[in-house]
Amino acid sequence: GERGAAAFHGWNRNDESFDIAPTLLHPGTTGTVRLKSSSPSEPPAVDPRYLDHPDDMKTYLAGVRLALSIAKTPIMRPHTDGLPRVLRGVCEGSPCGCPPSDPEAKDFDERWECVVRAAASTVYHPAGTAKMGRSG
Repeated sequence: GERGAAAFHGWNRNDESFDIAPTLLHPGTTGTVRLKSSSPSEPPAVDPRYLDHPDDMKTYLAGVRLALSIAKTPIMRPHTDGLPRVLRGVCEGSPCGCPPSDPEAKDFDERWECVVRAAASTVYHPAGTAKMGRSG
């Protein structure tokens, strides 16, 4: 989300960094695009329904676990404390608080799901392949 992007750009300005970003390449969720009116100048109503499919969050959380395990490897440990820096900016003032970096924590899934729903954003340009317009 916007808060995550602002945090990323803030700490990345004068520092070298690396990025580990779980991404859903094949989400199970299907969004909708509908006309609001017959006016061609009125933008359509877009509802991406991000993370609505239950498998999407399970897959995302598996990606978070993998990213954290990579950040904690001996080769990466000198460059990180195990918690991605971008999250510090995202979770400050968030109703979720900062999530645990230990995947064995009892509230790991619940807290990370809260952060993901509050701070996740898309990458590139999601698009559909549904035919539009009249048949024939």
